[in-house]
Amino acid sequence: MLLCIPLIVLGQDEYEARAKEADSTSYNKNGLLKFYYKDVYRTLKSELNYKNNNYHGLCKWYYGNGNLRKENYWQYGKENGLYKVYHENGGLRVEGNFKNGKKDGLWKVYHENDSLISEKNYKYGKIEELERGITKMVF
Repeated sequence: MLLCIPLIVLGQDEYEARAKEADSTSYNKNGLLKFYYKDVYRTLKSELNYKNNNYHGLCKWYYGNGNLRKENYWQYGKENGLYKVYHENGGLRVEGNFKNGKKDGLWKVYHENDSLISEKNYKYGKIEELERGITKMVF
């Protein structure tokens, strides 16, 4: 009786992609890890910087079409610094800052057509008043 076992040969790119995926599940994460969508084109899904198993530094997430979805800075597992979220068409959706894991400063929200929807000011993660006691909404 002859038994046929299919042999899968991985190209160098596929091997590196699987090695990166294996690294992403390792217990001790340090450095830049890249994740990919499970599509034919191996579209980049995220670029995440780690230090001692925590996000640390600039991290980026992408839509399936390759456009940037979100980018923000982390410090030892807490959001700290510039935070931006984008619409799938590439336009800016949300812009603000974090300080020690809490919203801090002026945050802006934009419509898909790039018009400003609202502005809110935060301190220690709580909304502060803008312009005589109201949160500014733009329509």
